[in-house]
Formats: sequence, structure tokens, C-alpha cells
Amino acid sequence: MRTGAVGATGVRHLAHNGASNLGLIGTGVQAWYLALITAEVMDPVNIYVTDIDRKRAEEFAGRLGERIPA
Repeated sequence: MRTGAVGATGVRHLAHNGASNLGLIGTGVQAWYLALITAEVMDPVNIYVTDIDRKRAEEFAGRLGERIPA
């Protein structure tokens, strides 16, 4: 969780004002917390997820969609 919080802090300070897209490479634990905490600081409209394993990326995106309201 702490690593995700550090990444989200970077997003808050470095992303352009009004940024609405978040891209994640990988679907591990760090990506999960980064997505959850970043959604709190930037309110993304779109979250793009990629992983070497397509099925894992699709499952991750589904779980994320249930957790982060559109």
C-alpha cells in the first residue's frame, strides 16, 4: 500500500491539471494499490491496464471496475 501511495503522490504533483487517463503496466499488488489510491487523488475517467498475460489484465480490470466507480 505504501508504494502505491508514493506513486499516487507523484501523480498528484506531476500530472497535468485535468488529466483523466491512468495507464497501468502490470497487474500485481503494487498496480492494484496504485490504481486505488490514484483514483482518490485524480478521479480518472479511463484506466488502461496491460499485462503480459491478457487474461490476468482482463480480470484485474474487472475487479478494478467493481472497486472504482465510473
